[in-house]
Amino acid sequence: LRPDMAVVFGNSHDALNAAICASLSDIPLAHIQGGESGYRNWDLSHGYGITKLSHLHFAATPGYRDQIIAFGEHPDRVFNVGSLMEEQLAQSRPKGDSAFRSIAGIDPKEPFILVAFDADPDMGSRVRSQAEQLIEALSDPRFRSYRILFQKSEDKGLGKMINQTIQDGCMARPRQCTALPDLSVTDTGALVRQAAAVVGNSSILFSLAAPLARPAVNIGSRQKDRERPANIVDCGCDVSAIIQATERALSVEFTDELK
Repeated sequence: LRPDMAVVFGNSHDALNAAICASLSDIPLAHIQGGESGYRNWDLSHGYGITKLSHLHFAATPGYRDQIIAFGEHPDRVFNVGSLMEEQLAQSRPKGDSAFRSIAGIDPKEPFILVAFDADPDMGSRVRSQAEQLIEALSDPRFRSYRILFQKSEDKGLGKMINQTIQDGCMARPRQCTALPDLSVTDTGALVRQAAAVVGNSSILFSLAAPLARPAVNIGSRQKDRERPANIVDCGCDVSAIIQATERALSVEFTDELK
């Protein structure tokens, strides 16, 4: 193939491979969603590498545009286009509420907390302990009126360890905890829209919960380079910090602020 231009989205290793191939083949490259990286770990260094190989840049916020320019890219080739994820949510037509509640096996009127927790390469195998503390925190009696729905991590590497920990936690607390099957972005967005709060360290907190103005608890440092929208409550990885932050996110005062 000899395209006039290649376009890559995000900062995955697949996108980095495509960027390298385009560069070696003298194919101009456009990168969507760059600048969300301080090249702090492997995943973010991929985004930085893609930025340096790209010719056109389409950033999601003014701050990320500034970050790309700070990396040395010419301002005339860096554009703030907003969140494409937000556009996708706005244009999608999700199924009715009952369809998702049926998947999760929860009552139509039952409130739930959605958990989206992914592997942090900086933490290595310690992610198991983080996942265990997260499950313990959300099992606190203060949240007994909520069902806890877990969005599984990518099932490879450290993600397998997290998924097994989540599965064990759900088996130990079957009345409260449910591990969800893989869902599309549109379906996940519909769940986020209905959730009382989203808890974890996934980009879902920023890419889906933020445009939908849902309360979100960001655990640990995996997303520390991301801009902080108003829906985010940051906390550490220990049980007490997660409990305190989740209570804050679920409070009437905080949800009223988001409105």
